[in-house]
Amino acid sequence: MCKNSFSPDIYRYLVEGAPVGIVLVRAGKVAFINRSGAALLGVAPDAIVGREFIDFVQPHDRELFLGERLKVGWEEVEFIPVGGRRVILGVRVSEIEYEDNPATLVILHGLGDERPFALESAIRYKTLVEKLADVVFVIDLKGRLVFLNKGFTRTTGYPRSEWIGRKFTEIVAPEYVELTLGRFRQGPPPGDGVSQYEIEIIGRGGKRIPVEIRVTSLSSAEGEEIGRIGIARDVSERHRFEEALRRKNEELERILNTMGEGVVVLDHRHRMVSLNRKARELFGYEPEEIIGKDYTFWCHPDSFDTLRTKLSEREKGKNGTYTARFLCKGGGSFHAHVTAVPIFDESGRFQGSIGCLQDITQELELFRRVEELNEFNRRLIELADVWINVVDSEGKILLWNREAERISGYLREEVEGHAKIWEWLYPDPEYRREVWEAQQRMRLDDAATRRAERTILTRSGERRIISWHGRPLHLSDGRDGWLIVGHDVTEERRREIRLREYAAEIERLSQERNRLFSMAAHELRTPLTVIRGFIDLIQH
Repeated sequence: MCKNSFSPDIYRYLVEGAPVGIVLVRAGKVAFINRSGAALLGVAPDAIVGREFIDFVQPHDRELFLGERLKVGWEEVEFIPVGGRRVILGVRVSEIEYEDNPATLVILHGLGDERPFALESAIRYKTLVEKLADVVFVIDLKGRLVFLNKGFTRTTGYPRSEWIGRKFTEIVAPEYVELTLGRFRQGPPPGDGVSQYEIEIIGRGGKRIPVEIRVTSLSSAEGEEIGRIGIARDVSERHRFEEALRRKNEELERILNTMGEGVVVLDHRHRMVSLNRKARELFGYEPEEIIGKDYTFWCHPDSFDTLRTKLSEREKGKNGTYTARFLCKGGGSFHAHVTAVPIFDESGRFQGSIGCLQDITQELELFRRVEELNEFNRRLIELADVWINVVDSEGKILLWNREAERISGYLREEVEGHAKIWEWLYPDPEYRREVWEAQQRMRLDDAATRRAERTILTRSGERRIISWHGRPLHLSDGRDGWLIVGHDVTEERRREIRLREYAAEIERLSQERNRLFSMAAHELRTPLTVIRGFIDLIQH
């Protein structure tokens, strides 16, 4: 600011007839105001002398008169109205010495009535700028700050009056000075003429503040570039949000990568845009090899129709659960159980989908082997030359093989699903009760009761003897059951009976023979005794 020295006599002479308002301010209070100044403010001189000058200024313009530095040059200032009229004056401020003491000289200029609309627009524009949360700044071509709105103080903590006239690089963090100077020297780029970048500035107390800068040229009415005007937006909150989002994404990535299932993300055209570690293992591709590829690249031809249908349904908002076959790098493939959900934006537009892939290749192989084993068992059961049936805890028939049909005469479809067969095989209630009680003892896992022979009545009315062997088992639905294997021993038992009959007959004949031999021996002994007596007589 310029400093001037006036003698009191000259000062009084000049101010009395001056056409502009002249106000002398000492220590913030009005020490003198001439008649023109009082008229412009709409007050009597005695009503303002001795009072704080700033009390007559509208709150939104008071900052112009505060701080160690005062605004230099022309400024339009709104004063507190008197009588309801708006008072907007042009103001110039200078520092002077009065009676060897520092003072402030305020020159007031009336703006006239020919500029009401322009003035109103300027006031509205200025009010808008002052209310912005962002920093609005103007830099002259020498890199000095010539205007700062109130957003500067809110952002940095500095009074803006401290920075008017200073180089803008003074507030820029050291590592960003060369960048900002380079942008300043180059000027705004062609096209929209707006240069945009991020830097850090140093606030009060050394606080580093990340800001997003948007700068363009400032020209005079004649089109001559006179400086740069720009906005600096504090992006600290955005950075904190981005950092929190980054940590969340890293956490999500860790979670996804520890999952045992593959997770893939497709865009609205069903192209791969992301896949977790397990999915990369399943497909065998690195991300750059598969990202951007649609389903025709990584889906096996056997599942093209299935996947095409499911993806079409997903575009309509339907979730999907299905099994499909996918291709691996190198020509292999795997089967997966897929659970997928669509993604829509706020306006309801389809954006893509997320799918969870559970590898079931081994399960399908095990299932195939189990099916083969089951088929082998079914064939073995059907071809076995023994009676095989399975019953539940209530005696209902669950399995009835071909030999059981042959021996009993009852077909599978006649006996499965109910327990009537026991009434047919054991029509005698007492005998049936005995059989049932024996089977109940078998359920107690008593090894001594696992084998039994029972006589059944076949469909044709023939009685057959069956040797049963039972073993408890757990059914697939959790119930207890019983596996029963029977051998038809009717002929064996009949042969045994015949053999027993033969043995008895042989025993009887053997006893008869012994009796005859005994009688014959007695009869033979008597004649021999007589003969022996005659011989003894002759010898003597």
